[in-house]
Amino acid sequence: MASFGNDKADEEAEPLYSSRRDESECHCQRKRPRRYLCLGASLLYLLLAVLYILLWIQFYKLNSAVATDIIPDLFPSLARASVIRKDSRVFPLTVAGTPFAGDPSAELDHAWHDLLKDTTIRVSKDDLAYYNVTSLPLADGSGFASELFMTHELHCLKKVRQWIYKETYFTHVQGLELNELKRHVDHCIETLRQGIMCRGDVSLGTYTYLRGSIDVTARSWGKHQCVDFEALITWARERAVDVAQPGVLAQAESLGDEHFTDRKPPH
Repeated sequence: MASFGNDKADEEAEPLYSSRRDESECHCQRKRPRRYLCLGASLLYLLLAVLYILLWIQFYKLNSAVATDIIPDLFPSLARASVIRKDSRVFPLTVAGTPFAGDPSAELDHAWHDLLKDTTIRVSKDDLAYYNVTSLPLADGSGFASELFMTHELHCLKKVRQWIYKETYFTHVQGLELNELKRHVDHCIETLRQGIMCRGDVSLGTYTYLRGSIDVTARSWGKHQCVDFEALITWARERAVDVAQPGVLAQAESLGDEHFTDRKPPH
């Protein structure tokens, strides 16, 4: 009987022990997926945080490029020079004090001459290849003759200004030469028009009434995004060549047909 009683006690104790063990195992099994879920959520959160930071950095760079520095397309030699820098400025509405506008004078002519001197420059073969163009080689093999389009536009502006005062600058120009000069001026006007429309300066201008009337006039403009002209022109003049001097350009007879252009008939 005692033995039977002990067996019964054992039978009653065993299920209790087994139940606790099963409950413990079930509890562990329930905790394990929860732990994996928390770990996965943490990794996903970390990934999203990193992605957000990378996107924010990229947005900041793009926004800075658009809002501050508008960098033009640069050929290799100029791209390596790092002379294209931001120069934000307001254009004055008055011509008082400028050496480039007004009636013809020796001082004004001298200012325009200095502005445009040494603007034919030496460039490399890679620079020309960047635009898929050719130009006359220099006789010493150091490069090719070229110019920045900015200086060509300034030359055109000077020519249009001289045409306005043609009684001073072109008194003795007559006949076919005068027709050629007119064609040159028209070319310059068209060049400046295309340049202005190409760059599309979007700085805002404002208006005001003239006191005591209903006449409207321009008052001011917002700041313009400009290149650092002094840095750019200094870079160009360090590479200046005088193609009018004999022996600077390669001899014509040594060059291929791509270096020749047909003369246009006068009209």
